[in-house]
Amino acid sequence: MISEYVSRINIGTPKVKIVLEKTTLFQGEMLEGSFHIVGSFFTKTKVKRYDIELIARDLDTGKEQIYNERVVYSTLFCKRSEQSTIPFCLKIPKDLPIYLHYLVRARVALENVEKFEEEFPITLKYNMR
Repeated sequence: MISEYVSRINIGTPKVKIVLEKTTLFQGEMLEGSFHIVGSFFTKTKVKRYDIELIARDLDTGKEQIYNERVVYSTLFCKRSEQSTIPFCLKIPKDLPIYLHYLVRARVALENVEKFEEEFPITLKYNMR
């Protein structure tokens, strides 16, 4: 009963931090990063899934297009207040349009908790042929 009340006001709930190794990349390079998850204070936390998307956004129209994505279903459990790190990587395609704005959207779905989602703008350097 007390744990339910405390979790509603975000005390003792799981915490997620998403870290990218770098935000400036060349086309064809691997984007690398990790999810840092600290389990709930009251119960163990199950990571149901996580996903990473490379998105191009046209700033004039606001339209988005996904160029690459990875979805991983998980059975990882974090014990109470334990920290777990989940590394990830995503291939940046070689032939992306120059005129678009690129970002990485990362999400983590935990059992009985809202999804954690963050967006990171990235800069792409283009290989001259």
